[in-house]
Amino acid sequence: MGREGAPRQMAAILTATAIQHRRISPAHRSALIAAAAGAGLAAVYNTPIAGALFAVEITLRTRRMATLAMALAVSGIATGVLWSVHGTARAYHWPGTTPSWAATLAWALIAIAPCAIVGEKFSDLMSRARGKATPATPWLIVTIGATGTLLGITAWWFPQLFGNGKAIIDTIITGHGSIAVFLALLLLKPLATSMYLRAGATGGLITPALATGAALGAAAAIGAHALGLPIPTPTYAIIGAAGVLATTQKAPWFAAFFAWELTGPPLWVLPCLLLTAIGSHHLAAHRVTTHAPSPTPSPKVSDSASSTPATVVPSPAPPPAAPSSEPRTAPGHSVTSSASPDKAPKPEQLPVRTERP
Repeated sequence: MGREGAPRQMAAILTATAIQHRRISPAHRSALIAAAAGAGLAAVYNTPIAGALFAVEITLRTRRMATLAMALAVSGIATGVLWSVHGTARAYHWPGTTPSWAATLAWALIAIAPCAIVGEKFSDLMSRARGKATPATPWLIVTIGATGTLLGITAWWFPQLFGNGKAIIDTIITGHGSIAVFLALLLLKPLATSMYLRAGATGGLITPALATGAALGAAAAIGAHALGLPIPTPTYAIIGAAGVLATTQKAPWFAAFFAWELTGPPLWVLPCLLLTAIGSHHLAAHRVTTHAPSPTPSPKVSDSASSTPATVVPSPAPPPAAPSSEPRTAPGHSVTSSASPDKAPKPEQLPVRTERP
């Protein structure tokens, strides 16, 4: 499913094949393959900067400037090749509105918390669906077919559910749709995507997450219209899209530049996108750390001959000594005995050995 998955995989496979017998270090080999995957994404969506950031921020998880420079070069070449075929038009046509910078900045700050929450729920839903996915058996014919039938019935009322999410963003940019429609899409788009993953299908989650965030932003903009605030809906939508995508991918810089390059809003909107993306990402990470379950304490090791817990202390390796008939314990075990410390144990009272936890 999706447009970005197959180009990324094919570019990575072709690059790995081309450099297979070359004298390239493993680190450079990994960087080249990751850059090729990012370039496949960049060429499909005409997003050269976001493609390079995908390689370093998501695939490699590195901040090396040399790797970023190489990824930018590869993404730039790939995008330039596609320009000669498809032109330089953006994936989405920005309506040309000039939003107020104050209102845009205010929404960029307000959107941090809802984008983080929606992104968390989206990721959790996809993880649960993938964890229970139908295995590669003939049952895939039944599960995917039934899921497609259910989607077709639902799309009778919400045709924007079809595809990877482009229809949702197109609806927002053209100025159609009500707050009820976008609230429904905010719930139905993640649900439909998770249903396909649960049915056994595979595909990318970048544009579904982007469309979910855009539906969130559009619903907020229409709600602001009802309060008498003339807020351009596409501006709110693209900021919400960047925030949710940053949370799901754990890559705020990629999310902000991807949303900006896809639509081409004014340059001053980019800092607002970065503000929401970085804020949502860090807020979600903080929530995960705060709500993480506390580690369970290690079980105590008790003496099998007594109800009193035995204290386990790592013992150093015993020094060389003359052979003795006294029983010994292996290094790394503690000895618990009821005898007093100044008296040696009797032969019939063998020490009880407890394993180190």
